[in-house]
Amino acid sequence: MSGLVLSYVLYALTLWLGMALIRRGGTTKWGLSLTGLGLVAYAISLALPRLALEAPGTDIAPLTAALLPLPGIFWCLAAVHLLQEDAPISRRLQPYTPYVLVGAVLGAFGIAIVSSGGATWVINLALALSILAQVVALLLVGHVYRSSAQKRPWNAILVVCLFFGLSTGWLLLQTTNLIDSNSELALAALGFDLLLLGWAVAWLDAFEEGETLLPDLQRSFAASVVAVALIAGQVLLVMLRSVSDSAESWRSAMTLLLHGVTAAAIAFQVFVTPLQKLFDRLVGDRVERKANDSLRDAADAFTRIDTRTNLAALDDETFARLTRRALSHMSSLSRLTTSPLTRLPIIEQRLTARGAHNNSLDRALELRTLLIESIERLKPVEDGSPGTSDAWRHFNAVYYPYVRGLKLFSRYHANDLSEGDRAMLDWFRSSVPERTLHNWQTAAARLIAQDLRERGD
Repeated sequence: MSGLVLSYVLYALTLWLGMALIRRGGTTKWGLSLTGLGLVAYAISLALPRLALEAPGTDIAPLTAALLPLPGIFWCLAAVHLLQEDAPISRRLQPYTPYVLVGAVLGAFGIAIVSSGGATWVINLALALSILAQVVALLLVGHVYRSSAQKRPWNAILVVCLFFGLSTGWLLLQTTNLIDSNSELALAALGFDLLLLGWAVAWLDAFEEGETLLPDLQRSFAASVVAVALIAGQVLLVMLRSVSDSAESWRSAMTLLLHGVTAAAIAFQVFVTPLQKLFDRLVGDRVERKANDSLRDAADAFTRIDTRTNLAALDDETFARLTRRALSHMSSLSRLTTSPLTRLPIIEQRLTARGAHNNSLDRALELRTLLIESIERLKPVEDGSPGTSDAWRHFNAVYYPYVRGLKLFSRYHANDLSEGDRAMLDWFRSSVPERTLHNWQTAAARLIAQDLRERGD
């Protein structure tokens, strides 16, 4: 059981590193993406011997033979892209990367087909191709090192040496059956090399781009751990429960697994935004967390925007209701983004006049500014100083809860309130019933809605 746990942890770690690098690299940073592909192929190859041990009747020889040359080829191509951009040989070789990738995949299929017929020489050919790819990578780096005037390819040398060591260890793992002897030490050593490889490549890219690395990997790792715990944990429980050979017990366990995995997958998709916020709280600082939350909320709210609403055709009551709702969402940019009022013509005109971007986030910010301006117009003209007289009721009813953010009837409030805000808070709580405040806010919303329409006209 310990060997299974260790190989599974190593498989999961390798797969996470590979996919994280593929996501970070995309289609623009081939060095990262190719490294990730090599790690993914490496992870699958680590799982195959364990599968053969747990299910002796499974024929893994064709798939093993197909995967044999892929890590070395992927890492050889990655080394080409990780070299200095000013290296002439690197610039000459990089355009051929897509062709080599297609050839490698087609070759892997061919090796799998031939080896399924019992041809053992194909395994040796795949092994030779993998070692040849690694030797070519080392020779390439050595050539760049000798011809470079700056003598700075130490980072590429480090990465390619890691590639070579990992590929060699993997090939030995396949040929000497280290897994059959339950060599936990060998697996742990390979796991450490994999972690070092992923970190070295990702750090190299982040350093070159002037980006931060640790928070991104921490979020990715935390999300992966939660997903694995939700799904793989259920599989483990079913494996422990279904030790009996009873067919009824097996069907019961698989039914439970089907419903549990379905629930976990749905929950993870539905609550992806709250989970991402939770991961940000665990690994991000406060400023970065707030910025990420705002952008994520705006992107999440974009799918809820109703573009079919014709604002010009709305009656006064409906327009006032939308204005009232927008006022209550002034403290939440994600909710304000979904307001139909963000498509007021005056907002587009103001954004165009100052050369700002005309996207949902900028329109929400402009709507908030527009609402604050309309609220300021509610101040009595004859009395310049803020007060609690009847003339100030509409202004006070919307300014302090929506602009100043006072929680008028909450038992908890911030301790850092200014003297004026604290005085208004005490006045609201002692002199204004909740129903009266609601009526004042409704009347103020009608006045603001009228002001918005008149300014738009």
